[in-house]
Amino acid sequence: MKISECKPLMMYLIYFIVSCIISLIGLKLLRVTGPVYTIRNTLPSIVITAVYSLFLYFLCSNGYMRVAWVAGSIPVIMGAGAILLSFIFVGSGAILMKNAE
Repeated sequence: MKISECKPLMMYLIYFIVSCIISLIGLKLLRVTGPVYTIRNTLPSIVITAVYSLFLYFLCSNGYMRVAWVAGSIPVIMGAGAILLSFIFVGSGAILMKNAE
């Protein structure tokens, strides 16, 4: 089976690449200095992504497409949930700070 035929794997890899780009852009926009996004911090993420990608490919190549879709969707859903929660907490913090004044 070709890698491009495993849609859950492609979705997961696109999610990983987009999240890395957003992280890099966010660090540049926030003008974060120091060794925040170094190879030491990035390497574990790349290794985990590689292992998880192999797992998804294994599922796809053995015909477990539904399981692969569920397993591939979990990180995307959790990432979207984390973004949503961060907006909620930042908004709540801003309201609390405004009320405290």
